Amino acid sequence: PFHSDPGEVLGLYIVEPASSGGETLVASAGQVYNEIARTKPHLISVLAQNNWPHWTKRSWPLLFPGEDGRPFFGFSRYALTGCTASPRPERLDTLDVLPPLTDLQADALDTVEFIARKYCIALPQRKGDLHFLSNRAHLHARTGYADDFSHNERHLMRVCLTDSEFGHVVPTALKDRAVHFFDYPKEQGKWMLQPEIADSFASSRLFESLFTDESGTHSNGT
Repeated sequence: PFHSDPGEVLGLYIVEPASSGGETLVASAGQVYNEIARTKPHLISVLAQNNWPHWTKRSWPLLFPGEDGRPFFGFSRYALTGCTASPRPERLDTLDVLPPLTDLQADALDTVEFIARKYCIALPQRKGDLHFLSNRAHLHARTGYADDFSHNERHLMRVCLTDSEFGHVVPTALKDRAVHFFDYPKEQGKWMLQPEIADSFASSRLFESLFTDESGTHSNGT
């Protein structure tokens, strides 16, 4: 499903693409907003209300007014609906009951998804590609994928970037989400060459030696 990540910029490095599928889908947040305002204007206020029952113990709107006059989205559908692998709980860790989405909220959430999917573009996943997306200007998702296991499995490196000095003002409702995301031990900020294997942490120098040839050209010729 379409969503935005914490931070202002999402970076993806394609270490190994999937055998098939796995394309990154990108939709303009401004186009999604304008289409909702044109077709279902009553949902704009629903998206901007601070009563969305995220199961991360906090409530915040899905739609925010940017200080530059450009509205943007800040949410993950997973935190509102759960997924097959991790169903939405009925209660929070505090034992408080987690209320369901209202009919209007469900309609608003699906409307964002349907419009984003209608107007999105797909970025192909090619080994060695770098994708940088603005979380303010875009919503993103990915297509399903499959690995045939005849080569390395799909492996992407993700980095979320923010600029505390020159970046946009973070709305109060989103500060907990952003601070939590960037408050990690330093070792988790290094490159991990293999998923979930701590021994694969590498310095920038080692990373460059693995992915460039002796002439300094990227190893896949791009």
